[in-house]
Amino acid sequence: TFVDIANGIDALATYDEPLLDRERIVLAGHSAGGHLALWAAGRERFAPDSPLYTESPLHFRGVLGLAAITDLAAYARGDNSCESVTARLMGGTPDEQAERYAQASPVALGIVVRTILLQGGEDAIVAPAQAEALAGARTEKLPAAGHFDLIHPHTPAFDRIRALLEEMLSDEP
Repeated sequence: TFVDIANGIDALATYDEPLLDRERIVLAGHSAGGHLALWAAGRERFAPDSPLYTESPLHFRGVLGLAAITDLAAYARGDNSCESVTARLMGGTPDEQAERYAQASPVALGIVVRTILLQGGEDAIVAPAQAEALAGARTEKLPAAGHFDLIHPHTPAFDRIRALLEEMLSDEP
């Protein structure tokens, strides 16, 4: 999964499309997709001997994580149906695959670009502690929003997402 994401980002860096403004790219993702967006933005922190390293990764204006998983090891220790499959993705538990979790977890990689985390206060799938775990990120909590409100176009949460994306794209890098 991570190699696929890395290859996709690297392909975008060399994509010859005049309408693609490489100075105005914001990664956004929901839940596990938010985890991957945060992870992709932090790839430049990998050591050159890592299979996920690239010499000149594409740089992003920012990342918008929607109920994003920021601490993969903590998430894997949970017991809801989504949390319990994390070990399958990672090839083992955090205790069995500590290095993999360290390379895949945004809290271990840290913040390298402007990062906003939007979290629903009624989210039963990704706990608010995930948003709070990522030091340096701007966190916004929507008290009445559940996990899927963040991606449903007919909710107040969705309006907030649009506003945040517009803010991130209009700001100077």
